[in-house]
Amino acid sequence: MHFRKARDESAEGFLCDVLRLLDQSQGSAYLNWLRVSDPDEWNQRDLSKRGQDVPKSLYYTSLLGLYIVTEALINRGVDVNARGGLFGNALQAAAFRNHHQIVHLLLRNGAEIKLNESLHYSALNAAAVNGCEVSFRILLELCFTSRSNDCQVIGSSLVAAAASGNVEIVRLLLESGADVNFQGNDSVRLNSILAGSPIAAASFQGHKDVVQLLIAEGADVNAKGGRYGNPLQTASRAGFDSLVKLLLDHGADINAQGGVYGTALQAASASGHQSTVRLLLERGANDTH
Repeated sequence: MHFRKARDESAEGFLCDVLRLLDQSQGSAYLNWLRVSDPDEWNQRDLSKRGQDVPKSLYYTSLLGLYIVTEALINRGVDVNARGGLFGNALQAAAFRNHHQIVHLLLRNGAEIKLNESLHYSALNAAAVNGCEVSFRILLELCFTSRSNDCQVIGSSLVAAAASGNVEIVRLLLESGADVNFQGNDSVRLNSILAGSPIAAASFQGHKDVVQLLIAEGADVNAKGGRYGNPLQTASRAGFDSLVKLLLDHGADINAQGGVYGTALQAASASGHQSTVRLLLERGANDTH
């Protein structure tokens, strides 16, 4: 993107042109750009968008990692906590993309870490779900220094980190006191994997190393909740045989009821994972069909 040229501080003229484009009071150029190529919906064109339908320009400069432009907008007095966009606000957008310098910049200029909204609930969650370790460390440290570390935010971030498979973020959260058996609550997508436990979230993606860490820290292998009811059904529906074995070896109930498939065996069968079906039958699963 041509905006990235504005990172070169010598390109003052270009920076002025960019800021003029991003200034919604200077005409329709900003809106027309987003109608044709919105970074939140890069593969869609919507010529019917109105000014009130799009977020402020700080959101996009943060999402795209345009530090010099973001800094210039802040110096002009824009609201760093303005709502809007797929991620809800500039801080969450920057955190999800791991633009850690912009995360620092926004926080130094009053961005609120406790804005809990939109796609990933919080900036901490956004960094966790995308495995953005540098941004995550910045945000987690601020959570504790500002005493903003409520259990809901920390717990939901553990579920997100487990789903991303980032062992270091999971370990950081556990060391910071996150509940290893926290139950997620995705208010937008009640059946998403983020509405379950950390161990189910890791099982959903096949992150065996994360599952092993969670078990070592006391995770309940029979934790109920989420779309697939429990970790074993979650792993079975994806055909992760090594995970299925790991969970069974640590006491997972092979015939536990619940979830969209009913049992782990039914999940594996419906998904066509023959080796998983054989494994479950060999380990004592009840064949009710």
